[in-house]
Amino acid sequence: MGEKYSKPDFQAIGFNVTTKCNLKCKGCIAMMDKYENPYTPDINTLLSDAESLLECVNFIEEFYIVGGESFLNRKLHLLFDYLFNGEYSDK
Repeated sequence: MGEKYSKPDFQAIGFNVTTKCNLKCKGCIAMMDKYENPYTPDINTLLSDAESLLECVNFIEEFYIVGGESFLNRKLHLLFDYLFNGEYSDK
């Protein structure tokens, strides 16, 4: 069998939930003003992506929800529920 690798710990990870933003800040650090067609992934995609990420890590100390304007994602509460109460909430 191949070598066994341990899963990594991360101090911080940013998880992008939308590229939409209702502001036009000059020099946006997230560069959201550069997107010609801003979008918000559907919640099933976000949940699947979160699960894929969490399966591959041992622990994440700080999990940042980022985006353009994160609260423009109307299903964000479902992601929070998954992160705090789901199968991987101990990570």
